[in-house]
Amino acid sequence: MTNLAASLARPAVVVAGDYSAGKSSFIKRMFTEFGIEVPASLHIRADATTADVHRYEMGRIDIVDTPGFQSRRADHDDLALAGVRDAALVVVVLHINLLIGDTAALQTIANGMPTGVGKWPRMLFIVNRCDELGVDPLDSTAEYFNRRDRKLTELGAALRSRGIEIDATHIHGVAADPYGSVGMQYPVTAADYDANRAWDGIGALVAALREWVDDDLTRATALAGFDKACSALLVLREDTRADIAAYRNETGKHDSLIAAMDIGLEDADYLQRSLEHELDDVLAAFVIQAVARIRAVAVGEEKDLAEAIISWRSAETEDEVKRFMERATAKVNDWSTTHASTISREEAAAGFDVNLNLPGAASVGGVGEAVGQAAGVAGSVAKFGAQLGKVLGNREAALQIGHFFGHKFKPWGAIKAGKAVGRVGVVFGVVAVAADGADWAFQASKARNWDSKRDAAVEQVESDKHEAVQLLLAEPDGPWAYLNERTEQVRLLRGQYEGRQRAAQQEAERLERRLEVADELITAAQELRGGSGK
Repeated sequence: MTNLAASLARPAVVVAGDYSAGKSSFIKRMFTEFGIEVPASLHIRADATTADVHRYEMGRIDIVDTPGFQSRRADHDDLALAGVRDAALVVVVLHINLLIGDTAALQTIANGMPTGVGKWPRMLFIVNRCDELGVDPLDSTAEYFNRRDRKLTELGAALRSRGIEIDATHIHGVAADPYGSVGMQYPVTAADYDANRAWDGIGALVAALREWVDDDLTRATALAGFDKACSALLVLREDTRADIAAYRNETGKHDSLIAAMDIGLEDADYLQRSLEHELDDVLAAFVIQAVARIRAVAVGEEKDLAEAIISWRSAETEDEVKRFMERATAKVNDWSTTHASTISREEAAAGFDVNLNLPGAASVGGVGEAVGQAAGVAGSVAKFGAQLGKVLGNREAALQIGHFFGHKFKPWGAIKAGKAVGRVGVVFGVVAVAADGADWAFQASKARNWDSKRDAAVEQVESDKHEAVQLLLAEPDGPWAYLNERTEQVRLLRGQYEGRQRAAQQEAERLERRLEVADELITAAQELRGGSGK
């Protein structure tokens, strides 16, 4: 412990308490009793003067003056608690009225909190301003000490009722500046307090503090350093718990979004297959008529057979296909509108936390890059700033993301049927050219009878219909092309979100392992603190 203490900062005696309890008067008196010049910055006023943590050298120790509790000034309690964290000894100065109002800060100092260890039993409780007990200690000495002792007993009971189990030897009553006789006087020496020294209680307290400095300072300093390490572990544990919760939340809120994308992709697959089947049915009606006409051609009527073969590619067929293309375009637009809206709502509802900076942020130990690489998303996910709602609704965002990922996305505006409808005639023209070069006539010429020729003609019609379907499906301005393009965008974005979710899951698991280690260390530290008298 000696080596540990030697490496630590100067031991600190931290003075805490309510703002009107006379902390500054008490510190000023301690300086004079230890024969050290009182710092000029120590002021004695009735308001919440100390607005920050002040540290003063006083021989082998430092005296730390903290803002008063319940001062009604922002952050005073937090500053005081922070100042206590590294204390070798905490001196709590209380008003003669003892515990006033909210005592949460005092309970935290004694018993600790999730991010800091308690300081008991390295604490002294000082009831200051005992000159205000209502009796003159010079005229009624016995009554004065009787009232003071009752006040100390009352404080012990009040502390225990608030969960602070305190030994009576840690409670003392004083009058740091009897009747305010010194007040703001400066400079000041111990002699300025001599008139009331016989009863003000300071002598016994100073003697106890001198003994502590001589006999227990090294041990207390080492324990203060140990407190600091324990508090750091507690902070680490709480931060880790918060990070785990954040990453678990990040993992969970992707579920609905990914599910919405999956539904959109499933609907797109069904729509694509249903439209293909519907187109086949549209053409099948005309092909059936053509086949019936082929079967009805009289034996030997080669010209009638040739006309029957091409009869399904009529103006009526083209008109019906055009109407189908309009319906198909409308259905693709309906799919786009429905699922773009649904996915956007889910993405907005998730409210992704950009502070997590997935995968891996400096706040979680600097291993995020490794996690991201393990997930295969270190580059893309970390920079994936544009949300899906913007992708679906903002053309510029869509193009930017497309360029980032090496894909050129087309904007998700409503598609129009005009180009696709206009291309129907072209498609049928291509089918006609292909049919002109077909060898059905050659196959028919090899047939032994007229029925075989008609069978070859039927096969050609079926082949022409299949070719027409494939050409229409492949049209770059057709509804299938737009549907395929948009589903690929959703698949890509789904992959990015799934990678982000996977990275969050892995980071949560890594943090849980860290939490286990922190818990083990904290348990061991608590056992050590208990075994060493804290």
